[in-house]
Amino acid sequence: LRADGSLNLAELVPPDDGSPIPEVWIGDLQVKDSKIAFTDARGSAPRTKQFKPVAFQLQNFSTTATEGGGFKLAAASDEGETFAWDGKLSMAPLASAGTFKVDALKLATIGKFAGEMLPVSLGGGTLSLAGSYNFAAPPGTGKAAPPPMTFDASLTSLQVADVALVTADGDSVAVKSLTLAPTKMSLGGDAVALGDVRIEGIVVGRPTGEVVRVDALTLAAGRYGIRSGVAELGDAAVTGVSIKGRGAKTSAVTLVSLAVAPSRLDTPKSKADIGMVTARGLRVSGEVSKTNDIRIPGLYPMPATKPAAKGAAASAWKVSLAGFQLDDAAINMFAETESFSDFADRLGASDLPDLLEAAAVYCASVLGRPEFSRPLVLRQIATLPATADLSREDGLRVFGTLLRQGRITKTRRGQFAVTDRSPILAEAIRSAS
Repeated sequence: LRADGSLNLAELVPPDDGSPIPEVWIGDLQVKDSKIAFTDARGSAPRTKQFKPVAFQLQNFSTTATEGGGFKLAAASDEGETFAWDGKLSMAPLASAGTFKVDALKLATIGKFAGEMLPVSLGGGTLSLAGSYNFAAPPGTGKAAPPPMTFDASLTSLQVADVALVTADGDSVAVKSLTLAPTKMSLGGDAVALGDVRIEGIVVGRPTGEVVRVDALTLAAGRYGIRSGVAELGDAAVTGVSIKGRGAKTSAVTLVSLAVAPSRLDTPKSKADIGMVTARGLRVSGEVSKTNDIRIPGLYPMPATKPAAKGAAASAWKVSLAGFQLDDAAINMFAETESFSDFADRLGASDLPDLLEAAAVYCASVLGRPEFSRPLVLRQIATLPATADLSREDGLRVFGTLLRQGRITKTRRGQFAVTDRSPILAEAIRSAS
C-alpha cells in the first residue's frame, strides 16, 4: 500500500473496456517455496511483513465455466503465524466457497498495520480461528438489475490468548483467554447467530492506581440483525470481581457473581431492555472519617477530573431494567484512625478472649488487613495497659481457642482471617452502620 492508499498490484489489472472476460483454462498451476513481502507506507512510518514459505495451487480453473476450479493457499510468517485457504473459485458467475484457518496470529501484527486506526494499542496476545464461507454474485439478465450478492460465513472456532493492550486514556487491559463457540453470519438472512462467549482472567489497571480483576465473563448465544440493528442477547454472567483502590494493598470491593437475564438492544431506537440482574456476595469496606464523611479508600470520592469537551450531543438511550436482586451483601464502615483501645471500648470487649478477637477484627477492618498474622494481633493487645504483662503463652492459648471455635480461621501458612461466626465482627459492623 502506497502512502496515498493505492495498491501497486492494482496496476496489473487491465482497464475495463467493456469487453467480455477472455476464455482462459488452467489445468494445474503450482507455486512452491515462494515469498510475499507486504509494505504499508501509510501513516507516519512504513510497516513491513514477510510471509515465507508460501504455496499456492490452482486446478481446473476456467473463466467461462460455471463450475469453479479448486485452489489452495498456505503461508507462514517468520514469527510462526500460519494461514491456510482452501476452496473453489468460478468467474461465470463470480462465486467462491471454501474454508480458511489462521493460527497463532500475533495481535501485535494487527496493531503494527492497523494501529493508527484502532482505539487501543495492541502489545501482546495471539489469535487463532477457523471457518468456512460461501460467496456468490449472480449476474443480471438483460436490463434487469442483478440479484443481490449472497455471502454466508461460519466460524467453527475462535480463540484469543494472553491479550495485552493499552487504551487511549492509558488504561492497561490484560485478558488470559477468550473463546467463541461456532458462529454464523448470513447477509441474505440478515443475521449473525453468535455462539457462546467466554472470557477469563481479566485485569484492568488505571494510571491513577485503581485495579479491577474479573475471574470470568460469559455470554450465552444470541442473535444480531444486520439491517435492523437489533441484538437479542443471551444470559450474561460475571464471576470473581475485585476492585482495589489507589494505593491500597487490599480490595475495597469484591463481588462473587453478577448475572443478567436475556436482554435486547435496539440501536436505531437507542433503546435497551435489560433482563433481571442478580448480584451475590457483595463486600464493601469503607471508612467514616472524624468529620463523618464516608469514603472507600482509593475509590470514593474520586479525584477531580477535567470536564469533557463539549461536542455534538449524543442521543440519550432509553434503558429499562426488569429487576434487581442483591443477595449476601455486607458493607463495613469503620472510623478512620481509630485506636485499638477506642475500638475495643466501643465494642465492650473486656476479658482476654474478647479483646483478642477484637484485635483480630481491628486488624482486618481498621488496619485493612483481611489476612493477618498472630504477632500482629498480639501487638494490638500489648498496647492496652490491662494486658501489658500478658505472657506470649497465654496469648497463643486464647488464639488457639478462637481457632477451635471457628471465629478465626487459618487461610495459609502464618496467615489468618476473621470468620462470619465472630460476634465481635457482627457487633463492629452493627455499631459502624
